[in-house]
Amino acid sequence: MFDIGFWELALIGVVALLVIGPERLPAFARTIGLWTGKLRRMAGQVKEDIEREIRADELRKSLEEARDLREAYESLEDTKRELEGAARSVGEAGRELKGAASSVEDAGRAPAVTAGSGEDAAREPEAAGRDGAPPQDAQVPATSGGPVAPGREASSPVTPEAAGADDSEPASSPGASGDERRAGT
Repeated sequence: MFDIGFWELALIGVVALLVIGPERLPAFARTIGLWTGKLRRMAGQVKEDIEREIRADELRKSLEEARDLREAYESLEDTKRELEGAARSVGEAGRELKGAASSVEDAGRAPAVTAGSGEDAAREPEAAGRDGAPPQDAQVPATSGGPVAPGREASSPVTPEAAGADDSEPASSPGASGDERRAGT
C-alpha cells in the first residue's frame, strides 16, 4: 500500500519513543497492532464480498444465457418438427402428383373420342371466345388444307362458291352455276 522502507520505520519509531515515552510505548504499539489487524480483516471482508458479488453476477449471467440457449433449443426443435411435417406434406403431395401423372398418361393411351361427342362437345363452347370467335392461339385451317399460324390470314379467301362445292364433283369454270356443276357440264 504505502511504500515504507526500513529507514522510514526506524525514524517513526524514534519519534514515537520521544513523543509517547518509554513507559507507554509498548501499550501504544499493541493498540496500533490491534487496529491494524482490524483494518486488514475489514478490508479482506470487503474484498471477499465484492468478489462474491462478482461471482454471483457472473452466475446470474450464465444462468440467463443457459435459459436463452434452452429457449433457442426449444425454438429450434419446434422449427425442426414443423419442417419435418412440411417435408411429409411435400412427400405426400409428390406421391399424389405421381399418381395423377400416371393417370393422365393412362388417359392419354386410351382410345380417342370421336369428334362432336362427349368431352369434345362440352369443350367446344370453352374453346370459343366470348363473342363466338376462336381463341387467339387456335389454328385456323387455310383454303389449301394446311393450318395457318395464329395472327396470320390465309393466302386466298374462301368464296361462297367454293364453300358450297362438293368434293366428289369436279369443279367447273367460275362462271358455271350450281345446276351446271351437278349435271357435270
